[in-house]
Amino acid sequence: MAGRALSLLYDVGIPPERVFQWYVEWGKRFSDVPRPVLRPGPKIRVGYVSSDFRKHAVAYFLLPLLENHDRQKFDIFLYSKTTELDHVTEWFKQQGKWREIGEDEEAFRLIRSDSIDILVDLNGHTKGNSLRLFARRPAPIAVTYLGFSSTTGLRQIDYRLTDAIADPEGSLSVESLVRLPHGQYTYRCLVDTPEPTDRDGPIVFGYLGRMKKINQVVSDTWMKILDAVPESRLLINKENSLPPEAYYATYNQIDIALDPFPYNGTTTICDGLWMGVPAISLYGDRAASRVSASLLTRVGLQDLIASNQPDYIEKAVRLAADRPRLSLLRRTLRQRFLDSPLGNPAIVTRDIEKFYGEAVAKEVSLIPDELRGT
Repeated sequence: MAGRALSLLYDVGIPPERVFQWYVEWGKRFSDVPRPVLRPGPKIRVGYVSSDFRKHAVAYFLLPLLENHDRQKFDIFLYSKTTELDHVTEWFKQQGKWREIGEDEEAFRLIRSDSIDILVDLNGHTKGNSLRLFARRPAPIAVTYLGFSSTTGLRQIDYRLTDAIADPEGSLSVESLVRLPHGQYTYRCLVDTPEPTDRDGPIVFGYLGRMKKINQVVSDTWMKILDAVPESRLLINKENSLPPEAYYATYNQIDIALDPFPYNGTTTICDGLWMGVPAISLYGDRAASRVSASLLTRVGLQDLIASNQPDYIEKAVRLAADRPRLSLLRRTLRQRFLDSPLGNPAIVTRDIEKFYGEAVAKEVSLIPDELRGT
C-alpha cells in the first residue's frame, strides 16, 4: 500500500485533487478514537517516529534539528522501526531517549507509558511507516513532517509542518497546515565534501536523483534544453549508486541542476546548492512540486523558479549563457547556504519549538475542568 500511495506523487497525469481524494479515502478506513488527555509537565515531551534513523535522506534534515532542540524545555524520544542500522543510527541514538518499536500494540503502550505530548511522524506513506499506529492516537497531539510531501489523509494526525511556498493558501490537506516562517527544512551534509571548483568547457546539466522521477514530460523538456544550448550535455547518475565522496565530487562536473516534476528533488537540490550548483525548478500544483521552489527561495534564487515548461526551458537556456553568474554562484553558493535558514538549524528548530509550545497550550486549554489535575 505504501508503494501505491507514494507512486501517486510521481505521476504527472494525475491531478492533485484526485491524489488528495485517494489519501482521504485511505484514511477513512480507520475509525476515530478519543485522544488521550495531555498532562502538562515541566518539559514538553516530543517523540519522533521513523523507520529511517540511518544513512537516509531524512537524516540530513532531522539530525541538525534534533541537535538544536532546547533540552531545558523539551524531552526528546526517538521511536525507531529502523532495520538497517549504521553509523548514522549511532548519531541518532545520542539525540534523545532511544526506543526500538515493533508491533503497533507494543509501540502504543510504550508511547503511552512515556507520556508523550507530541508524536511526530517522519514517514508519511513511505516504506516502513507507522500510520496505523498514529490512527490509534497514542499521544494527545500528532504531527507529520519531513518524510512525505503530501497529506497522509489520516484525520488522527492533527498537523503537518510545511511552509507558505510549498503549501500556499488553498493547498489540500487533511491535517492543519503549519507554515513555518523560515521554511520547513534545515540541512547539514553528513560527509566530508570537496570544495566547489570552477569549470569551463561545454555546459553540463545534471540530475543525480532517483530515475523514477524522470517521466516522459520531464525527459522531453530536458531534451529541448539540450537542443537549445550548443554542445551541452546531461549528466545523470543512472544507477544512483555512487559512494558519497564520488557523488559529491560529481557536482564539480555539473554547471546547472535540472529538477524533475511533478515530484521535485529535496536532498539533491540541497546537495547541489552546497556544492555551488544552482537548479532550475518548475513551481507546480502540489506540495511535492513546490519543495525545490522553497529551497531556492531560501538562498535567493527565486529567478530560477519557472511557472511553466516553456519558462523552465527559457530559464535554463538563459542561465547556461551566463558564464560569469555561474562562476560567481560556484564560489558563493555554499556561503549563501550557510547564511540562510537551510544552513542555520537553530532558526528552523526555534520555529518548530514555538509551534510545539502553542499546540500544547491550545490542547491544555481544551481540557475540561473536571479533568484538570487528575
